[in-house]
Amino acid sequence: MTGILKRLPKQGSQTEGSETGPFWPDTRRLIDTGAITPLISNYVTAAAFNVQPGDIAASWADEINSPLSAAENRDLAAVAQFYAVHLRDAVEAKRQYLEALKGYLVAAAKDDSSLDPDLISDYLNDDKRAKVSFSEMARQLGYPKFGEPTENPLRLLAELPLPIYITTSHHQFLQNELIRTGHKKPETELLYWHDGLKRIPSIFAKEPDYVPSVERPLVYHLYGLDEYPESLVLTEDDFLDFLVKLSSLTHEVKHADKELDVPAVISMALSGTALLLLGYYVTSWEFRVIFKGLVQETGESRNKRTPKSISMQLDPASDQGAEAKKAEIRAYLSTFFEQSHFSVYWGDMRSCVADLWKLWKGA
Repeated sequence: MTGILKRLPKQGSQTEGSETGPFWPDTRRLIDTGAITPLISNYVTAAAFNVQPGDIAASWADEINSPLSAAENRDLAAVAQFYAVHLRDAVEAKRQYLEALKGYLVAAAKDDSSLDPDLISDYLNDDKRAKVSFSEMARQLGYPKFGEPTENPLRLLAELPLPIYITTSHHQFLQNELIRTGHKKPETELLYWHDGLKRIPSIFAKEPDYVPSVERPLVYHLYGLDEYPESLVLTEDDFLDFLVKLSSLTHEVKHADKELDVPAVISMALSGTALLLLGYYVTSWEFRVIFKGLVQETGESRNKRTPKSISMQLDPASDQGAEAKKAEIRAYLSTFFEQSHFSVYWGDMRSCVADLWKLWKGA
């Protein structure tokens, strides 16, 4: 598990163009009126371990003796697909993935001198560990860890006066940060992408008149919650099934059970606010399915009513003598997003959110 403990290289922001870079000239007004909706990737799972997303997949692949190629073993969906087929049980594969994450977290915590040894000792017990979700375990151990709250992009996002956050993360790191603000009580909801999820409680069933607000923001999980392993969109087959679900929703196929549909407030946010995509790799299943099945499907309405959306993109890796290739990749990604009415922010998630925060605060 040593690979899971590598440090992420620091990235600087690389805004370009106007004084506000790819952000909006009236950023503060858009934030204050809730006219921006963050769409946050599962990249935050890797942030909990201070590693690259592919490192988690590779560590799990090594643990389960995946026979896939080195490149495929850095693709979480491919590794999960292999293991689901190997076990002949997709839900069990998801459970074991979540247990692997807990194991990696304990390994990191054992080297953390700031933590209570008794708390870590409790989580060395398999039975104790199995009784809590990965999100709850991370909360108790204080992960993801940052030196200061201002270094934590989720905390900065949580401080913004926004009513809705959409995420493809399986974990409740953002909810924890919203609670830590001291004045927000977030609600959690997920997309019911198959009928087997109907047992999971919905805030809209409990409170039909609930409307997301700055004080009670909604965190909407598109790809499931770790508290319910069966809800995770994780394997390649899951992503295909999820895309079919999105296709039925965007073509006005409604269900008798309203909770099986995308809530109206989420549909309105996707079609009527500027989106801020954070932490997505354009070649990943996580991005391609959500961008093709939801972002582009709502794009026509959004493009007519809102300023350009923004996609944060890590700058292409640059080896010596590869500047021309790097420029070509940047040009390709800029054109790709331009066609869907997006501007590109070049930099990492931390720097992107920090720059957004500065514009909001007028710093």
